[in-house]
Amino acid sequence: MGASLGMDEGEFEQLFRALWPRLVSFATLHVDHETAKDVAHQALIVVWEKHKDRPGPRTPSQRRKLEGLAFKVAYGLARNAQRSQRRETRLVGLLKDETVVNETHLSDPSELVPHPRSGGADDLPAVLSRLPPSEREVVSYFVQGYRVSEIAALLGRRPDTVSMRLSRARKSLRALLEGVRHGE
Repeated sequence: MGASLGMDEGEFEQLFRALWPRLVSFATLHVDHETAKDVAHQALIVVWEKHKDRPGPRTPSQRRKLEGLAFKVAYGLARNAQRSQRRETRLVGLLKDETVVNETHLSDPSELVPHPRSGGADDLPAVLSRLPPSEREVVSYFVQGYRVSEIAALLGRRPDTVSMRLSRARKSLRALLEGVRHGE
């Protein structure tokens, strides 16, 4: 009596049908519904990839472990999606604030960049890619939530230098976004 070579598609389909609604429901505690569906799919793919070659059939205890793995993976994926959404929101927030930058004490990413009057958030990656590398570097850290002093430590620069680069980046972004707005 030989064991099967791994989780067959039928066994995985049963697992999928049993876990799919529960994983989506679980993930919606952390992210929006569409992202939750993506998280559930990805979590189940991870379970399939990790267990498709392991001998089956599964005992009830092994099945509970697979379910636990699926929820653990879904939690991690949902948290990653949350972080990505926060970064994206922060970056869009940079474009919505027209506050003047305090050269030495920036504490909030929304203090960095002005808001274009129309459609600039969609053009953001292209606009950021046009910044000089030194400005793009400090903006990327700043958008991730690092403070000026932390960026300075990471880059081996003085806080005043980082503040100056953020100020220049803000001016550059304002000019670039105005150009995008006017179709340049």
